[in-house]
Amino acid sequence: MSSPNSDKVFAGSIPKLYETYLVPLIFEPYAADLVNRLRGRPLSRVLEIAAGTGVVTRALASALPESAAIVATDLNQAMLDQASVVGTKRAVEWRQADAMQLPFPDATFDAVACQFGVMFFPEKAKAFSEARRVLKPGGVFIFNVWDRIEENEFAHAVTAALESVFPNDPPRFLARTPHGYHDRSHIARDLANGGFTTSPRIDTVAARSRAKSPREPAIAYCQGTPLRNEIEARDATRLGEATDVAAEAIARRFGRGAVDGKIHAHIVTNEAGRGGADTMRPSAIVLHGPTSAGKTTLAKALQATSPVPAFHISLDAFVTMSNRRDMRNDEERVEAYKLHCENLRSTLARIAQTDFDVILDLVLRDEAEFQACLRLLSGRATCVIGVFAPLHVLEERERARADRASGIAREQAADPVYKRPYDLMLDTSKTTPEAGAAAIRKLLSDGSRCTK
Repeated sequence: MSSPNSDKVFAGSIPKLYETYLVPLIFEPYAADLVNRLRGRPLSRVLEIAAGTGVVTRALASALPESAAIVATDLNQAMLDQASVVGTKRAVEWRQADAMQLPFPDATFDAVACQFGVMFFPEKAKAFSEARRVLKPGGVFIFNVWDRIEENEFAHAVTAALESVFPNDPPRFLARTPHGYHDRSHIARDLANGGFTTSPRIDTVAARSRAKSPREPAIAYCQGTPLRNEIEARDATRLGEATDVAAEAIARRFGRGAVDGKIHAHIVTNEAGRGGADTMRPSAIVLHGPTSAGKTTLAKALQATSPVPAFHISLDAFVTMSNRRDMRNDEERVEAYKLHCENLRSTLARIAQTDFDVILDLVLRDEAEFQACLRLLSGRATCVIGVFAPLHVLEERERARADRASGIAREQAADPVYKRPYDLMLDTSKTTPEAGAAAIRKLLSDGSRCTK
């Protein structure tokens, strides 16, 4: 009964309860931290995304000079309505907007800030690409995310307590979404796939979550977040009971008077780079498919359209270093295969350290070797493309080639490894190499990340 769609719904009484209970409980200390990191920067326009009920917006309005215009956006209009009711020290532009499709021109803002909203974005890399797009050259993207739920004591206690109320289907919203995006390498990879060319700075900051009674954090989490949607989806009549159980769990662990619990968050800072909004981290395009699918022709078209010099790396180039027919037994064939893969990975690792684009051309059916190649490209904006054609086309191409034995296309095309999820599938019997290359370039510019 858990739905990722309901994780994003802040409606009804949630916005007011969120502002009343959750903001002072966990958000205010990190809002001050985020704004302090922007102090001293030359800011003329600042964009806040996923602004919620405006705790960061109010801090920005108080800390930044009047000359710095502030635009605060959120997907949920109800949250913005609550923010405007609370108000700010000076004028702020409130605007409903989707972080994955921002309604602003390129290079508009000196800073983009987001407090605990990134976890809710369905496609993180796409949202990061939008933040990069609207930043001016040299601008900064700063956001925070919660650490794992075990490092956030009240949220962990509430989640564990609700297992006793709904043992067959415990609500997992807090662990799944607010505390589900804490892996530093994952965050860095998504930023790279969103087009940021510098490594992010990620600081882990501990703070304290304090309330006058155990009931306050219980209400905050059970009624002031989309956890409420999960509880009511199971049984709307048990919201009060669920809140009582959560309050009792907090009281047993932290006391029945004022309570004090640990909270942990990561603060992520990334510069847009002086190259401007169109500056992109070198890309990696993995073309995967059976023999004679048209990968090499597509790779040449991609090289011709690459904004920077691109290396076309093909496993075939290493395989042809030896002649399979010269191998005297299976042991030698296995050893030769391992050497080919090692040579491929060694070359790929070296080129991945440069600013050249990479176009990797693979027929690999060995999943371990395939994943090893992807790991070498993990610091780049990467997409994995399935390249295929109907069997009769593959066999016709095979017959026209002098370097392929008959039957290889049929044998490879039937392998289930080529049914894996891809970022894009290209049928080269229907798509020209130039059109295929254009579709792949568009995929990269949209900030899509590779399937792993």
